[in-house]
Amino acid sequence: MSDQQQLPERLNPAGMARMLNMSRARLYQLMNEGLIPTATRDDDGRPYFTQDQQVQILTVYRTNVGINGKSIFFRPRATRTPPPSRARKATMTPAHAELLTSIRALGMSHVKKPQLEKALTALYPNGALPHDQAVLVKEVFVYLHRQESSDKQGQ
Repeated sequence: MSDQQQLPERLNPAGMARMLNMSRARLYQLMNEGLIPTATRDDDGRPYFTQDQQVQILTVYRTNVGINGKSIFFRPRATRTPPPSRARKATMTPAHAELLTSIRALGMSHVKKPQLEKALTALYPNGALPHDQAVLVKEVFVYLHRQESSDKQGQ
């Protein structure tokens, strides 16, 4: 078989999954459902596919018929939607750390990072901060001071 000559003698599940453009989890799911052959294990217990098993798996992939006779359909890679990107946590930039230090030096030692970020979002919703550090410190200080004053009046 010419296909078999090009295949490695042994291939681990990760390599087989890469060859099929699928995740290892999906590959194991197919094994558990009996649609593809179960990986052989070496003396140390590591799973691998022999050349014969690789040929069987590639045949299943090409024909959409599992080794148990059940139909299976593989979505073309081009139609798969990428996983949603995870929202990154806001990180304290050196500029924000310096701003927080300045605000605390002006007597507001209780101000924390979330309060600062809330103030920056409220004052500069488009994210464009003033270039002059003194102006930025003053505007944030006044905003935070007003927030404290309104919180005290509401009590």
